Amino acid sequence: MNLIRMPINEALATRWNQPSIADLVTAFGEQPDAVFDFESISFSATETRIVVVGYRNEDAWERGVPLPGLQKIELRLTRAEHLALLDETPAFATLEASVRDAAWSIMTTSPKLLRGSGEGENVFASGQLVEVD
Repeated sequence: MNLIRMPINEALATRWNQPSIADLVTAFGEQPDAVFDFESISFSATETRIVVVGYRNEDAWERGVPLPGLQKIELRLTRAEHLALLDETPAFATLEASVRDAAWSIMTTSPKLLRGSGEGENVFASGQLVEVD
């Protein structure tokens, strides 16, 4: 698993122009070992949301204890912005395709989607994932 390593300090507060980061540095000091992790990444027909949470260090991340006072960082894209980003950033296009492929695999194999009598039938097993423009 990859985490984002990014020290939280006055320089970051200045670059982001975020009073909450400056307040955090004042209250708790600089966090040179800070890491950030993706809390959620979602794609829908209308928007894309990416939410990142900051932690004091890897140990705090492992324990699931986010930095107090640091707001979650959220990127929201409209569908048009999402489509433009797919064209500009091949890695983003790969991410979306991978998420959709993985979700499809789970949808067609999960026992939670079994329906019917006896052995049950996965209702998505007869479908197929198709690419559209």
